[in-house]
Amino acid sequence: MSGEFKDFDAAWAEKQEEPIKYKIFDVTYEVPATISAAFMLEITKISAGKGADEQLGANDIGGLLNALFGKQVIDDWLNKGMTLPQLNDVLQDILERYGLVGGGVDPKVKAQQKNKSDKDK
Repeated sequence: MSGEFKDFDAAWAEKQEEPIKYKIFDVTYEVPATISAAFMLEITKISAGKGADEQLGANDIGGLLNALFGKQVIDDWLNKGMTLPQLNDVLQDILERYGLVGGGVDPKVKAQQKNKSDKDK
């Protein structure tokens, strides 16, 4: 073993960005500024079982939001009367912020790709 040491905690702390904040039913919630692994894995799992033109169902929306906010938070929203269209509004905004509507890529990845292509010119 070479004695090299990589402190991922320190490296990730340096890259930490401000979370995305949502106010829902007078409570402020935060989601990571970058796509979480749990969210991406849930998208992959749902996508594997759907055709290219198939829409997300209520279970899919719930699964994705559970991956970000946790089941207890989603249950709380539903108990407060959140409708399916409202739940979908939250999910759509998150998908747009993460660059998953139309492009299918995290916005930071898009920016890196753009910077690379600008340098190649």
